[in-house]
Amino acid sequence: MSSAVHASLRFLLLLALACSPSDPLVEIREQHDAGRFEDSVGPLRILVDKDPTHTEAVFMLGRALLRTGNAGLAVWPLRKAAETPEYAVDAGLLLTQAMLEGRTSSDAIVAIDRVLALEPENIAALMLRVEANRAEHNMEDSLSDIDRVLEIDPENLPVLVSRVTALITLDRIEEASTAIDIAQARFDASDGSVGRPMLARLCVARALFIAEEGDTETAETHFTDCVGRFPTDHTAVTETVKFFDTVKKNERATEILRRAAAASPIGELRTQLARRLGALAICAAAALWGLDGVVLTPRLHNLPVVLVSRRP
Repeated sequence: MSSAVHASLRFLLLLALACSPSDPLVEIREQHDAGRFEDSVGPLRILVDKDPTHTEAVFMLGRALLRTGNAGLAVWPLRKAAETPEYAVDAGLLLTQAMLEGRTSSDAIVAIDRVLALEPENIAALMLRVEANRAEHNMEDSLSDIDRVLEIDPENLPVLVSRVTALITLDRIEEASTAIDIAQARFDASDGSVGRPMLARLCVARALFIAEEGDTETAETHFTDCVGRFPTDHTAVTETVKFFDTVKKNERATEILRRAAAASPIGELRTQLARRLGALAICAAAALWGLDGVVLTPRLHNLPVVLVSRRP
């Protein structure tokens, strides 16, 4: 019997003990504090089905679903919890995360705007809106929030990299160059406190800057260095693959993704590889059928898209 089923049966027994005055959420709170979200999903579903107005249980169900990789299922309970004054901020933040993971960034902007209407200087909320606007290609709005974060928290290191990539996207190259130097200097002075994911993002930002300047050969060297130093980092891998697709070195891009997927404990890179191999198979089949204009094009999150046009 799985641990989730066992937890649900144990919870049903708790509900059946009418003589017990204890709060049925006590054990679930302890599970969440310990990061054991999967065990709590079944019991929380039972509690919410029994009493849909139990706001804390609804919120905790949404959080548990999000933390166990079920962002789509998490939206309803988090949206419901976010409608209450007590959980408007906490549930609103998680709801935005769920929407971003579900690729509904326009909805995420609406959700996080409500949070920021309540707490205009909430750093976590501002950073989520940075990501939501970036996903919607609203880079001016994204940059505005980045600068606001730096006004509130000048020591915020992660946002420095976001500023670099926003400036590059906006083709403000001179400002991007200065921003890279500032970020590098701040990272070097941080006494090793900057984590590897942030170092990978800075590495990629510098490579993107070089590519934007038109120096493809040097950019290739930098991207290769990034994926060599951070072989399973999502940002380093996907941006490097995207670069090699852009310069029409698709086989090298595929090999980089293949190695990363084999080495990474995270399933997202394996999913990307499967989609890419499927798209490449379609390209090969299309060539056999006499179709023209069949290409593999990098898009957001490096999901391959096949564009097909039949020869006249």
